[in-house]
Amino acid sequence: MSACVRIWIARADVDVASDELDDDERSRALRFRHADVRRRYVAAHVALRRLLSLNGAGMPATLRWPVADGGKPGPIASANGGLLHHSLSHAGEWIAVAISPDCAVGVDIEVLRPLEELDTLAEVVLAADTLERWAALPASQRLPDFYFEWTQREAWLKADGRGIATRQTSVEDQEAPDHDRSRLLAQLGDVVLSAVAMCRNACFTLDVYNLCHAGSDGERTEQNDAMNCMRSSPPFQPKRAESGTVTGTAGTPATGL
Repeated sequence: MSACVRIWIARADVDVASDELDDDERSRALRFRHADVRRRYVAAHVALRRLLSLNGAGMPATLRWPVADGGKPGPIASANGGLLHHSLSHAGEWIAVAISPDCAVGVDIEVLRPLEELDTLAEVVLAADTLERWAALPASQRLPDFYFEWTQREAWLKADGRGIATRQTSVEDQEAPDHDRSRLLAQLGDVVLSAVAMCRNACFTLDVYNLCHAGSDGERTEQNDAMNCMRSSPPFQPKRAESGTVTGTAGTPATGL
């Protein structure tokens, strides 16, 4: 049976109360000088807690999980006696959450934007054979392809648990053999998303989570300005799922795994 990895994307440009965060998260949120950065941080961490709750981990405000020395959040117990592995990423106005009851996961999301030193960054980040392939691409494809490679690297480091302090230079340099992991790459409008599961033949599912319309029990709440929710979500465009499969259902409500 394939391992299950479910990924949600949500908008971060919504006002969400911080009541569901723990003390450390609230303290960190208050340290952000800019209101927009603080709002996105709160939205991202509330989204993670609500989605874990929807998948049987308990009420959002009560959730606690161990943190490894490298900073990787450990799995959290679910109501059925199993464990929920989870990963969080946010960039710009977008949030990505990955949850799996079967294996460690990592997710990374980035907004496509021009990079002035793209060639230099590619030389630093990409392995020699990947750099050669990348350099041969048409100029219009190099920027998104670089982001795919970059987000893959970040997602793998989160799934593996060693964190970016290990300074791997590319996906190819990472130690886990391909048959021991599954990878997903997807483009969502101007957003690039990568996910890595530390298991074979994972089945990835992509969904949209409407943070400002869904409370911890999945019911619609009225505490947020409804206009914040009237934002169109880009269609899913999965690029490839390696050693696994992928399905996508845009606009559906979040449900349990």
